[in-house]
Amino acid sequence: MWPNSKQYLFNISVSDNCDLVLKDTSVDWDPKPFRSLDVWQSDGRFNVFIHGKWLSYEVHGGGMFVLKEKLKMLKPNLKFWNREVFENVKQAGEELHKKN
Repeated sequence: MWPNSKQYLFNISVSDNCDLVLKDTSVDWDPKPFRSLDVWQSDGRFNVFIHGKWLSYEVHGGGMFVLKEKLKMLKPNLKFWNREVFENVKQAGEELHKKN
């Protein structure tokens, strides 16, 4: 019935029921509004940065609207933070590669 869908079953935990996710793989959601890189989590300043920015945004409305708007506001700040904090990591990796 839905040729572009995939079904995912998760492990049974406490009861005899298990979670089921049906995902339509043909939907193009365009650019994702929010992305988190694993390397950010390894930096001790990340949580402090996110917490401070999140509290500084003043958005009024329903819960999902506030979440969406705050994530939209956070995106450019994360891009800037990533460039400032991790740009040197890229350069250091390239220099190390040249030496080897």
